[in-house]
Amino acid sequence: MRVLQYDLFPVPVTYYEGFLPRNIASNIKDYILTRQNDAGPHDALLGDATSLHGHSNTFIEEVTKKVEGCGQLQENIMACVTDYASLTGYSEPILLNSWFNIQNKGSLLKKHMHMNTNSSSFCSGVLYINIIETSANICFENPNLYSYIFTHKNRPLTKYNYVETSFEPKIGDLILFPSWLIHSNPKLNTTDNRIAISFNIDVKRL
Repeated sequence: MRVLQYDLFPVPVTYYEGFLPRNIASNIKDYILTRQNDAGPHDALLGDATSLHGHSNTFIEEVTKKVEGCGQLQENIMACVTDYASLTGYSEPILLNSWFNIQNKGSLLKKHMHMNTNSSSFCSGVLYINIIETSANICFENPNLYSYIFTHKNRPLTKYNYVETSFEPKIGDLILFPSWLIHSNPKLNTTDNRIAISFNIDVKRL
């Protein structure tokens, strides 16, 4: 007898630890705080938080040009995105839009996805600029709507029965994920100036 086990429909999430050196992240943080007054509310943020989403679509380009030590930032991000695109069967990725979020004490990031009727992005990313690891998990929801069938309080968790998973990002870490993947920062933030840069990626289409 031959037994074949298939793990169907995997969801690719790529995590780059230490993508940015901490001193460069600090330079970006200082610059973002000078732009804080240009930001505003974001539907996905609750509490004391602000975002450049909807106010600027080109923040990564701006940082690349204006922040010391960041002259290769956009190029380096796109190199990672190109690898991700190749992994998922796409080519020629394009930076669609980018912005920053600032969360202060008591805020949270609601469940949301980056793909909607107004967006054609296939991949999204988040680059952590200022963060306290113990209070800043990012949580991804299992897109398999029926995974709960295998979940029971007396069963050990396996890759087949969890309904969500989370990461504890550190300053300078970068995460890439499908734009349709629901994610959040569900716990109340416990510090001020939790800062991340988010972005969406499209591809050239025929």
